[in-house]
Amino acid sequence: MQLSPRAFDIVKVCDGSVVKEWFRVVVKLQECGRAGLRRVEAVYVFFDALAITVNAKHQTWVNGRRVNLPSLLKNEISVKISEKTVVIEKISALRVTYSMTQDISVTVSDHFADKVCGACGKMTGDVSITVDSKSVKKWMDSWRAPDFPTCEQ
Repeated sequence: MQLSPRAFDIVKVCDGSVVKEWFRVVVKLQECGRAGLRRVEAVYVFFDALAITVNAKHQTWVNGRRVNLPSLLKNEISVKISEKTVVIEKISALRVTYSMTQDISVTVSDHFADKVCGACGKMTGDVSITVDSKSVKKWMDSWRAPDFPTCEQ
């Protein structure tokens, strides 16, 4: 039994005064089997005029176009692969890592710690998440990304 994928806001800039440095990280999870285990289907990292998508096979797209890694994008944003981990980074703001073992780590600079919110809560630096735990299901559901539709009945 497979249920429809669900997307969650892991972290995003919630302080409206930080328009130039806006970012958002969304993780799309697929619930598999009766045990309710979840696996990462894709990680989405949004910046002002840039959308980066990485799927479970670490295939990467920027603004809908497939790219080979490493890739240096505009506004000091880079995407690279290191030791089976995709690293998306905006210098002095955000670092997202997504490993083949389904671990996701998000780090924001001290400058942003009090300006972000999401499933990770108020951040004070490095936050690591392993998304296959059933114990976080109810809490994560409160951070569903409303612009990522599901086909629930």
